[in-house]
Amino acid sequence: MVERQKQIVMQATDCEREQAKIALTASNGHCKTAIVMILTGVDVVTATALLQQNNGYIRSAIAKNG
Repeated sequence: MVERQKQIVMQATDCEREQAKIALTASNGHCKTAIVMILTGVDVVTATALLQQNNGYIRSAIAKNG
């Protein structure tokens, strides 16, 4: 399961395995939060808030931050 999560994050963000691992660890394994963290450069608290404000939609969360 953990490898699959890393693959999802790596594919969505075009990041390296180590960056995906760090973001997934920080987000307690939550792929969407890790993706938002990597694509926007924000911390886990901000990424979580962005997702909550945008009904869990990654694209909207990223657009609102950019």
